Amino acid sequence: MEANVFKKDNVFININASNKEDVLKFISKKADELDITKESNKVFDGLMERELQFSTNLGEYIAIPHTKNDAVLSPAVLVLKFNEDIVWNEGEEKVKLAINLLMPGQSEGNTHLKLLSTLSRKLIHEDFKNALLSSNDIDEITSLINEALGL
Repeated sequence: MEANVFKKDNVFININASNKEDVLKFISKKADELDITKESNKVFDGLMERELQFSTNLGEYIAIPHTKNDAVLSPAVLVLKFNEDIVWNEGEEKVKLAINLLMPGQSEGNTHLKLLSTLSRKLIHEDFKNALLSSNDIDEITSLINEALGL
């Protein structure tokens, strides 16, 4: 796993969002600010397109929005914690935490699938999931995600 795929600057806490669209716009804007993309609108479109295929809400207050998109310059993981639980999709459990994966469209191999499966396997563990959901400490969240990704 690339060491620069996730860093402390990619953790955002106390985010105000009303819905999934607000979250995906926030992710796209931050991807631009972090030099992960120079085309935040295309990243947003890719994230929305993925959601139309199948909801990335895992339940248990966690969503993993992701896209593999030519507008993404380098692989990245972003973590967002919300001030208030948000409705991801009507009829689904609300979301407190989003772990976002952004992958270049032409990336070699299956980096996005490896990241997704690594995080999904780790989220099965109640202690890991509860630690992420209960923490508002950027250093602690960074440490938890780094450990999960083997960084």
